[in-house]
Amino acid sequence: KKPILYVTYATYNTYIKGAFLNHRIWIRDIWKYPNLDRDWLLWQYSNRGRIEGIDTFVDINVLQGELGELQK
Repeated sequence: KKPILYVTYATYNTYIKGAFLNHRIWIRDIWKYPNLDRDWLLWQYSNRGRIEGIDTFVDINVLQGELGELQK
């Protein structure tokens, strides 16, 4: 399986930008809508979510696209 690259802006700008063009991006930005020079598949917009039954904070993400694309 081809991995999805989970990155912060620092990681993206240092290691990923201009490379790995066939890989999808999962960007972490808990302050604003993602601003990359390419499309992203997932966006982690919070690390303070709550889910019943889990006693700690959880990450909350947005999928840009269709669920079937993620399942591929």
